[in-house]
Amino acid sequence: MREDFSLLDRMPMGAFVLARDYSILFWNLCMEDWTFIAADEALGSDLRDLFPKFRKASIDARLQTVFAGGPPVVLSYQLHGDIFPSRQTTFVPRVRQCLASYLPSIKGVLFSVEDRTDIAAKSREARFEIERRKTVERELRSAVEQKDMLMRELNHRVKNNLIMVQNLISLESETLPEGQAKDLLAALEARINSISALHDSLYRLESGSDIKADEYLASICEHISAAFTGLPDSPRIEFSLEALRLPSDQILYIGLAVNELMTNALKYGGKKISLSLARLPGGGIELVLRDDGPGFESPLPMKPDSLGIRLVTLLAEQMKATFEAEGSDGAFFRLRIPPMVRGEGGGS
Repeated sequence: MREDFSLLDRMPMGAFVLARDYSILFWNLCMEDWTFIAADEALGSDLRDLFPKFRKASIDARLQTVFAGGPPVVLSYQLHGDIFPSRQTTFVPRVRQCLASYLPSIKGVLFSVEDRTDIAAKSREARFEIERRKTVERELRSAVEQKDMLMRELNHRVKNNLIMVQNLISLESETLPEGQAKDLLAALEARINSISALHDSLYRLESGSDIKADEYLASICEHISAAFTGLPDSPRIEFSLEALRLPSDQILYIGLAVNELMTNALKYGGKKISLSLARLPGGGIELVLRDDGPGFESPLPMKPDSLGIRLVTLLAEQMKATFEAEGSDGAFFRLRIPPMVRGEGGGS
């Protein structure tokens, strides 16, 4: 019999042949090394005497289907444990998986026993690594959620503090007579409102999102125009604002510029003011404000008291934008803002 299966002695896995009565017909060299049971000792022996786990009814039932000519069965280490325990002293317990296949020529069963110790170890390492990564991911997610919560709370408190400053300015302004000082406080209040409105938008914003530029600019203009409501010949404001989402640091500069230009138009313009915002083909942004008022000299003169226009010019420089002003047929202002690189900020 050994000559018939001599090729199995060269296999890097355990192999043996079993008769229907569980007597061992062949026992290869690898099985000798693993079990310290020599072939002469194993041949003719009852496998169940050498490895009692084969007496278990569940294992016997599966093997009987193979002896009857059925398909191969796997006796896995996950379900059956190590049914061929190594008698060698090792620091790492060996893990082996067995495949039993029918041999029609002798009506017996060929067993191939594969050492899965390294695979099992790698599987455990992989499971451990997966669990570790899941834990790290949960911790990171929790940290991000906490950061988002803190940022939302910070924006909420900044907004409330700015509203308090606005109210203080408003109260102070009420004590002043009409004139330059009162106008300067009103302009300062409007600028603070632009920043407050931004923090309100950030507070309501979903994590990782940008600001809705159309809603933000419309809210600023509504606040400014409320101060002129009820005055004779209050101008009509028309919006053509594309639904753009812009980073907070960029929209803040645009909002401050709109605040200055809209305030100027409401003071000195005619009966109609239009504000448009659109994406340019190259990826930049174009902001245009015009009115049908008396206009101004071109080029726009920089008077000592024209703080609003000087502020818009400064904001344009910060955004690396071009600022055009034309006053021959009403007032016309245009800002062309180049595409913003993420993380660049509004500064130069």
